[in-house]
Amino acid sequence: MGGEGENPAQVRRPWYCSWRLPTAVFIICLIFAGLVEYTRRHGFNLFLPSSSSSSSSKNQPSEQSSNTSGVVETPTISSSAPFPPSDGLKDSRRLMGIDSRQRQVERLSAAINVPTEIEDNFGPFGKDRRWEKFDHLHRVLKAHFPRVHSNTTVETINKYGLVYTWKGWNDNLKPILFTAQQDVVPSGPWLKWKHRPYQAFHDNSYVWGRGSHSKSNLVGLLSVAEELLEQRFEPQRTILFAFGFDKETGGLLGAKQIAQHLEKKLGKDSLAMVHDEGGMGINTLGSLLYAVPAIQEKGFLNVVLSLEVSGGHSSQPPEHTGIGIMSEIITELESKSFAPKIAAMNPLRNLLQCYVRHSRKEVENFLPSALAGDQDELQFGESLAERGSLKFENKGRDVEFMVRTSQAVDIIRGGVQDSLLPDSVNVTVNYRIAPHQTIEEVKEHVAALVYPTVQRHSLALRGFGYEEPGSNYPAGVVTLSSNSDLEPSPVSPTDDKNGVWKLFAGTIRQVFEDVDVATADPERKEKRTVIPAGSIMLSNTDSQHYLSLTKNVYRFTPARQGTLINGGAIDERIDIDAHLEGMRLYYDLMRNFDAMDDKSLG
Repeated sequence: MGGEGENPAQVRRPWYCSWRLPTAVFIICLIFAGLVEYTRRHGFNLFLPSSSSSSSSKNQPSEQSSNTSGVVETPTISSSAPFPPSDGLKDSRRLMGIDSRQRQVERLSAAINVPTEIEDNFGPFGKDRRWEKFDHLHRVLKAHFPRVHSNTTVETINKYGLVYTWKGWNDNLKPILFTAQQDVVPSGPWLKWKHRPYQAFHDNSYVWGRGSHSKSNLVGLLSVAEELLEQRFEPQRTILFAFGFDKETGGLLGAKQIAQHLEKKLGKDSLAMVHDEGGMGINTLGSLLYAVPAIQEKGFLNVVLSLEVSGGHSSQPPEHTGIGIMSEIITELESKSFAPKIAAMNPLRNLLQCYVRHSRKEVENFLPSALAGDQDELQFGESLAERGSLKFENKGRDVEFMVRTSQAVDIIRGGVQDSLLPDSVNVTVNYRIAPHQTIEEVKEHVAALVYPTVQRHSLALRGFGYEEPGSNYPAGVVTLSSNSDLEPSPVSPTDDKNGVWKLFAGTIRQVFEDVDVATADPERKEKRTVIPAGSIMLSNTDSQHYLSLTKNVYRFTPARQGTLINGGAIDERIDIDAHLEGMRLYYDLMRNFDAMDDKSLG
């Protein structure tokens, strides 16, 4: 095709007919593969339509979010897994290795073996020797975590509270706080346990013993710090650990004193985040995993009813004894429980929206239309209490007390001898207050129910708005009082504008969407999408005392469904893989927060 007389060997061929073509294609493929991997790690896709519009995405949750309830939006999958920071640290997967596994069995067992039980009747420090078990635990922690105790500042607050300050080099960044508890509930009769509660036993899958759940967080946090210090990690953001010692009795001696110390030292709103135990862990629903931190706690109230009447001999009893009268009052209270209601401010509503949006086949049939407004708040609450939210669950049990103020008659005292009529009867009723109610409303409810019975027996009523003089009611008096009053907590933010939530939720995805090829657990072998969605917690954690330090309070025990068994009961145990996986979350949270500035966190 060249001109006449031209040497064919010297004809210039187009570039795409030369060796350059396959080389260029190879380079383009490498770039394309790199982009695909980068976008996969960041949780988005540059090359495919969004899952909400793709016909091939029926098994993937939509990244679109809606808010039909009027409450703060709970983003779902939009919180993408962060790209690992370039800090030179080893990948958190190494914490799942055999050496780490054996080391953590030893550390967790050592903590379990110290019986740090706590009860309401403990006496003062120095006089009640039951407190001395915490001295023993402190020695155990110091022995197992030498780097932590050599490289952080350890403060003892109110005798047994522990605050570890791992000082960062950038004072312009707000610290992050991780909390855990040192105490445990009483073990009950040892003979009922398969393995003794304070002689930890590892059966190659589970670590058995009282405190295997709660002390897993304590040991896990210190273990991660020990690991990072071994790698010579120097954080730019200060990391704090706060370990109370009476969480099971309200935290007034431990966490409350620690919080006051930190507020005095650092000031209000001085922390970027507080992380505590709690929430609903990681749950499987169809092909998806739901990570459910608690972003709110129900309120707490103990109502004490004290009845004072004339005593006497049992051979000449009145028509109704003091115990009989109090029994009538209890019956009246239990016959009129609080109505369930799912108000706009209840975080459960957004969790249910996530279920409907991403796991439609798994939810009760009434739920989509109820969320769309076909039922008012009371009707919706009643439906949830009666039918639950998910198919194949125990009816109502999964969410009933997330929408209802609970009432439990827990303590009753009266009578000392079979020949004497009781002249004093005392009852304690515990209430866990739903978000739509207040302490004052609960007290008014109780007083209104008690008053008719009190009148019928010609008794005076005092307290909760009643101050009837005893002289007008010679038969006796009923006094209403309360303790441990705690309103429902504020709702922590979970919207996409909040960088702390995005990083926290994204790190959960980073860990729990990972595949562990070495495990025999099918839950960890199959890669599944994780949807982080906040909800409400029925009980209270030490975080109740840290609310003045930040609005970003997230209660989340990082464990998959079925890996924590019998918490606070006989034969309590934890899957050691769950403990290790929880350590991965702590490890990556510390790294990821350290790589961000406060402007990015919002």
